[in-house]
Amino acid sequence: MPHSTSSGPPTDARSLDALAVAARDGDRRALERLLFESEPRLIRLALAFGAPPDDAPDLVQEALLAAWRHLKDFDPDKGSFLAWVASGIRGRVLNLRRGRGRRQSFFDRFRDQAESEDDRPHGAVDARMTLVKLLDALTPRQREVVGLYELGGFSGRETADILGIAEASVRSIARDARAQLKIAAQQLAAGSEAAESEVAEAEDGSESRGQRQRAADKRRVS
Repeated sequence: MPHSTSSGPPTDARSLDALAVAARDGDRRALERLLFESEPRLIRLALAFGAPPDDAPDLVQEALLAAWRHLKDFDPDKGSFLAWVASGIRGRVLNLRRGRGRRQSFFDRFRDQAESEDDRPHGAVDARMTLVKLLDALTPRQREVVGLYELGGFSGRETADILGIAEASVRSIARDARAQLKIAAQQLAAGSEAAESEVAEAEDGSESRGQRQRAADKRRVS
């Protein structure tokens, strides 16, 4: 597969489709630009599908190599270039995780980092743990949409093409996900307040017991 050295402004999905058609018809410069422009977006897509971060670039390279070999089959009337390559990436992610056991996905690794004890300030750890708990409140489909549409920089139409659903469904799922995240955040906040109240009560009780013990000690001494 040719390696791109092209540079230029980012292209949207329609521009990628045009480049793919030109590359399909033999334009080598269009092929180089297509590979250069699509790779970072496809890596974000692989992460949203649950690819282990260390493996995502290699998975994308494999998928692009397969796309290059079958570029003659690309038809923009049947779907975007991103969606065409996405099916290969998704399959590779699933095969990788099945073949090697359940490897760490982006969300798995984020969770493990949040739960591990290290030198990070407590505030940073708490923030990570909060985000992990919020993400756990979402369904797998909601996490995919959040990963692509909300975090990955893909438009509603691109997300719809990649996931094979209607654009209206993307917006609906994203809206439901935001609502679910809001509820989960409120529950976490309420739980945190309750925990803080319990700690305060325990501290007050401990202080009262200490005061009573000191008073009793004084009486015994006198």
